[in-house]
Formats: sequence, structure tokens, C-alpha cells
Amino acid sequence: MASEEGTTYQPKDAISATVRSTMILGGAGLFLSAVQNSLTRQNVTGWGVITRTGSTIWMFGTIRSFPAILGFGAALSVLQFAFDYTGGKFTGYAKDAEVDEYERKEQLRRNRRRPIEQTLQEMGEGRGIYGPGYQERRRERLKQNLGIDVPETFPSPSPQAS
Repeated sequence: MASEEGTTYQPKDAISATVRSTMILGGAGLFLSAVQNSLTRQNVTGWGVITRTGSTIWMFGTIRSFPAILGFGAALSVLQFAFDYTGGKFTGYAKDAEVDEYERKEQLRRNRRRPIEQTLQEMGEGRGIYGPGYQERRRERLKQNLGIDVPETFPSPSPQAS
């Protein structure tokens, strides 16, 4: 057994220890925030340490509290679940290595491509979708309805003298 003489109770100030550790971890957060601010691609000012990446300072300053530890743990578990759910990468499940990517995309295009005649029948002409012979039909329709003779090719604007 340990000797009773050397184990006397020494009171410690819990508040000063908490403030001290918060200041140390907050300083570490400030340092990391400054590093993040200096590595941004945008041109940010010195205040960006607090305004743009200041959450790093807050995170490091509150890491000692139990609710913060639980919250960060919950957030990390959600990220890990999402990572696992998407097949081990955030871009989705891995594609079949046996299938050529070009052939796969061509098959998708053939599968989803509609003939222009079907599109024109369903939607009609206009909105950037025009069938063959549209200019002639337009020219005849304008001449018949409005009496305007539209030339086949439009003259290019002449450069103005300066």
C-alpha cells in the first residue's frame, strides 16, 4: 500500500485550469485559422482569420467541453456513414471495371436519344429546335400572313465610317 504521508490533498483551481486550456487551444485554433486563411485561393484580408475561418478558433476553444465532444463525434459519425453509404467514396459507387467507359456512355446516349421527327411532333418547332426546311416554311408563312418578303440570306451590316 502507498504511504499515507505523501498523498495529501492539494486543491486546484478548476476555473483557471479551464481558462488556461481554453486560451491554449484557442491560440492553436487561431494559428490554424491563420494558416487556412493564408492558403485560400481568394484574396482575403487579415480579418478573414476571424470572419472566414473563425469557426476553427471556436472549435478548438470549445473542444474541452463534453457537449462539443459529443457533437463533433456525432458529426464525424454522420460523415463516416455517408462515406460508407456511397460505396467508400463521395462520388458514388465504383463503376464496373470490365465495361469500357466510352462504350457505356455511347450506350446511354443511344438509349436516351430521340429522333428529331419525334421531338418536333411532340414539342413543335421553335425554342432552338427546328426541322429541315424550316427557313423556307417560315419565309412562306411570313409572306402569306404579313405580306413580307424575307430574303434567303440576310445582308451583313456594313461597317460604319468613323
